[in-house]
Amino acid sequence: MRRTYEEGGYLRPSFIQPYRCRNGGVREVFIRDRAMSSPNLDIALRFKTNSVRGGFVEGFHARDLEIGGAVIDINYYYEEGPGHGFNPTVSGINVRNVTVRTAKRALNLRGYPEAPIRDITLTDVDFGTTATANVIENVENLILKNVTANGAPVTT
Repeated sequence: MRRTYEEGGYLRPSFIQPYRCRNGGVREVFIRDRAMSSPNLDIALRFKTNSVRGGFVEGFHARDLEIGGAVIDINYYYEEGPGHGFNPTVSGINVRNVTVRTAKRALNLRGYPEAPIRDITLTDVDFGTTATANVIENVENLILKNVTANGAPVTT
């Protein structure tokens, strides 16, 4: 399936969710030149999954975004969490040229020890003002190039 939006408009805040896709998933998604904002926006790029849902997200590419709220959430512990036999896979996430006004936290990345999140690259991202520390658990190959929050470089 391919869904295309016209460039330069507003994208309704959303998330990537391989819901109970134990044998399938989402691959090669591209978002560019978008403003994402809403009074109720808490997470702009959200990947909801766990070991009940299973499935995969591979090759997500976002660039040239203006975001009014929180930013990147990849959380394998969503709702039911681990131990249900269908560990998810999230890899190949590339985010570049993003400006955020304010966020509760810039990154919430929580993989499983036996199924880590892999290959996340952020380039030229300004998370603006953040209120709480990042959470980064069980992530392999997290690359941060020119990434800032609260005016300071973000490190792993």
